[in-house]
Amino acid sequence: EFDFEKPDNFGDNLNNYLRSRCSDMGQEILNPVDVAGWQENHDWISTGTLPMRWEFSDYLLSRYWIKNKEQFRNYAISIVGIEETNPVEIVKKINKYMFCNYNLMDDELNDALAAFKGDVPDDYFNGGGWTLNESYAPNQVYALLLFFVKLPEYQLK
Repeated sequence: EFDFEKPDNFGDNLNNYLRSRCSDMGQEILNPVDVAGWQENHDWISTGTLPMRWEFSDYLLSRYWIKNKEQFRNYAISIVGIEETNPVEIVKKINKYMFCNYNLMDDELNDALAAFKGDVPDDYFNGGGWTLNESYAPNQVYALLLFFVKLPEYQLK
């Protein structure tokens, strides 16, 4: 739950849409009936459902992006604070918020940083010259969230 402003077309039909998409991916409310999970070695996530989950997450984020890009900046600021200028700290704090106890491996952290920095030259981040107030910061946060939701660990937590 990112607490984003919902797109206009997500009104009354959002719950039905979510239920339908989750059912397509083999996820239904009260199925399984408890936290013990599926019996008889039934997989709830597979090579078939994982791409569908990525596509679904991407679709939802893109709809929120279209509705209000600034909410992505505000989301990051609410987690890291307006004064944070270190991209490593921003990525780690947003990761901690989204994943709780999952620490990124070094290669994942490097990939997350690359997603967050995008086309912004590295020297912009040196010495605290870059801030979340930059005009392109919402794009950076959006790219980072897209990266995170495509990590298998995000789908498993």
